Amino acid sequence: MSPNLKLVVFRLDGNLDQRGFTVEVEVGMADQPLMPLFRGHLPPMPRLAQQFQQWRQDYQRWGFPTRIQIKEISFTGSAQGTARCRKAAQSFSHCFSQWLQSPDFLKIDIRLRELIAPDDATVVLLKTESETLHKLPWHLWDFIDRYSQTEVVLSATNFGDTPLNSNSSNNSNIRKDTSPVRILAILGNATGINIDTDRELLQRLPNAAVTFLCEPERHDVNTQLWEQTWDILFFAGHSQTERDSSRIYINQNDSLTLDELKYGLRKSIQKGLKLAIFNSCEGLGLAYELEHLSLPHLIVMREPVPDKVAHAFLTHFLKSFSKGQSLYQSVREARERLQGLENDFPCASWLPIIYQQPQAHPFQWPSGEINNSERGDAKQDSQSKLSLGLMIASSVLTGGLVFGLRLLGGLQPLELQAFDHFMGLQPNHSDLKNRILVIGVDEADIQYQDRQSMDRRDSLSEAALEIVFQKLMSYQPQVIGLDIIHDYPFSPESIHYLAGEEFVAICQTYGQKNQISGTAPPSNISEKSIGFNNIPLDPDGVIRRQFLGKPPDEVCSATESFSFKVAQRYLQKEANIKIEWIVNMDNGRNQIQLGKQVFKPLDSNSGGYQLSEGEANGYQILVNYHQGEPDIIYLRDILSGTIDTQLENLTANKIVLIGVLDERDRHSTPDSKALESVPGVIIHAHMINQVIDAALGKQPVLSWWPEWLEFLWIFCWALLGTGVVILRRSSYQSALAILAGTIILWCVCFFFFIQGWWIPLVPPFLGFALSGVCLTGLNRYLNTRKM
Repeated sequence: MSPNLKLVVFRLDGNLDQRGFTVEVEVGMADQPLMPLFRGHLPPMPRLAQQFQQWRQDYQRWGFPTRIQIKEISFTGSAQGTARCRKAAQSFSHCFSQWLQSPDFLKIDIRLRELIAPDDATVVLLKTESETLHKLPWHLWDFIDRYSQTEVVLSATNFGDTPLNSNSSNNSNIRKDTSPVRILAILGNATGINIDTDRELLQRLPNAAVTFLCEPERHDVNTQLWEQTWDILFFAGHSQTERDSSRIYINQNDSLTLDELKYGLRKSIQKGLKLAIFNSCEGLGLAYELEHLSLPHLIVMREPVPDKVAHAFLTHFLKSFSKGQSLYQSVREARERLQGLENDFPCASWLPIIYQQPQAHPFQWPSGEINNSERGDAKQDSQSKLSLGLMIASSVLTGGLVFGLRLLGGLQPLELQAFDHFMGLQPNHSDLKNRILVIGVDEADIQYQDRQSMDRRDSLSEAALEIVFQKLMSYQPQVIGLDIIHDYPFSPESIHYLAGEEFVAICQTYGQKNQISGTAPPSNISEKSIGFNNIPLDPDGVIRRQFLGKPPDEVCSATESFSFKVAQRYLQKEANIKIEWIVNMDNGRNQIQLGKQVFKPLDSNSGGYQLSEGEANGYQILVNYHQGEPDIIYLRDILSGTIDTQLENLTANKIVLIGVLDERDRHSTPDSKALESVPGVIIHAHMINQVIDAALGKQPVLSWWPEWLEFLWIFCWALLGTGVVILRRSSYQSALAILAGTIILWCVCFFFFIQGWWIPLVPPFLGFALSGVCLTGLNRYLNTRKM
């Protein structure tokens, strides 16, 4: 029994007819001294006593073959008797509920619900000398009914007040070995009933050594009690309570009172008898006779029990109890399952009850595989004696292997897919559409220029460029970015518009991996208005990173990227924000600060990346794409004048990017891998917008944890995985635990992602899923070495 078991002790003194009952309640943990908490009163209710007696009369008159003295069995059952019994039960149940809802007792009920959670394992011990209260079906109390882990247990008040898990002499009830449960099964007079079923049930029990005495003589029973050691005493057959004496019928000719067996029973209890099960009629009389012998636990039937009900209860109880469920929960479950028989046997679920000493230590069925008397007290040992050290060793080994595989780049493809997955799910809070206008040049625009006899060297003629500049500048855009290669001087007419701070052109630096030879900028504009438009590609061809800066080369002397240069110009004009360089105190490296954002540069092993030195060159950050696109108009619409009336609204105070939209400059992004690729100018728009949002404090730039924290994160999930293996009770529960853990991991990682942190998802999942396999393997290896 788990030390988390809660114990509620009710002391009830009085009578039902005249005084009612004073109620004293103590509550606490089962292995600790109890604290007196409540005092109350249950009023006298003669009507309840009358209705209970009426129900008992109708129940016993109903007529059915029971395990009571065979000579007194009547087989006169009828549908009319069944209906009368049910009606009496309903009237009594309603009256019983009314009694428990009396104002003084209801206060105790409410207070108990505040102290005990519905899923707390709880024993409610009723200590009273009133036989009437013992016979009442307390499981009908709404508190017991709703609290599914709670069971009612009976006791007398003349026992001591030692807690349930005390260190008293009865602690001999704790099994210290894994030997089979020793059961003495007395199968008595079977006339009119079938006790062979009881025998078959006992024979199938796991980890049990059962000795059967079939219709024995008196001295046989006495000898076994004196000379052998037993854990459980079981009796099946006829029994009856006559006045102050209870009698069991051990064969067709002989019967015994328990007083005639008291010395043998006392000896057996001293040697370790923990539980007696009397699967027979009117067992409360047996309980009263055995209480002075200090038998720890007794399971009896309150009233005469039909043979089929007795079999069903024993079947369900032994199935649960022998699989390691607690004695109390096993009895409750078996009792509740009897409700399925109540169509033919009314009130079958009212019959079973536990009668025990308050100081008795709970008896748990040993599994035969663990040195453990209390399954809940040492769950860490419930699977092949696994130790905490083995858990940690397995977690470190699994976490280390996963982390090592990650450092070698083996998990990078999966981690990048997880990155793309989160990127496509995050909500859109971007001002992209309201901040940036794209003037696109596609094949139709090229043909339009040719029809207008505009001389062009590439996709954009000088004449077309002059018209665009003339129209745009009249509406005062914040910045104009030309994302089209123009490696020759602008015309005198165009350069007139490009002398200010509003214009940024491009060049390309040499790129060995992308086989880019490099492209020079226009020679007749300032170097301050030039940015390189190189974009780093991941191994799968997807763009997830962007440059802020990189060293110049002989062809392209720009040190800042096109997108970063455009964003800076906009921020300087819009919010008077300028770039600053600060020193990272952790590594001494210079870092860029723009407004409220410090842009942390990517290293070769940042986040899920494992990049080569060449791939990680320059000042790179992650691209935080958002849903949506900027407004797009086409070059031909400006040249033809068809949108002149709309141009002011589209252009004023915005960033205007001019770029090609055809297949020559299209790339994959996290949200477009399975769809149509995205034009480079649109990708630049996202990059520009991200820098602006970050500088203004509207959206964070994605960052990542340091390596030591990522390893700790992976290790913690590996440790949780070993916990699933140790705590599991079935493959189904393990699967549910793994599924729940995976969902929690995904939710945590996605939450961090939308807060601006890319934390590992795939590595901790692998650690969580594989650590159990590693733990099992380590345990088997150690066990093999011991053999």
